[in-house]
Amino acid sequence: MIVRKRCPYTGVVNFYSDSEPHMALGSIAVMSRSQVSSGYAWRSYSDDRGGGAALDFDVAERSLLQRIAHLDRSRAIVAGE
Repeated sequence: MIVRKRCPYTGVVNFYSDSEPHMALGSIAVMSRSQVSSGYAWRSYSDDRGGGAALDFDVAERSLLQRIAHLDRSRAIVAGE
């Protein structure tokens, strides 16, 4: 199960596995106004390619959770070999 927690100081939302509650799987943050587009930046910490941007928080969350699920399936396939 994936658990999300919002930092009260930065507003960043971190996503954790309930089996490892101290190491974030990914995060979503509000992009600053000085950046090209406004919205939310999401990042998966499980690989170097897992990140993106979305105008809506819900879209960013879905993208991040899909990336995390994809990586979990890939690991299961490798582990099963």
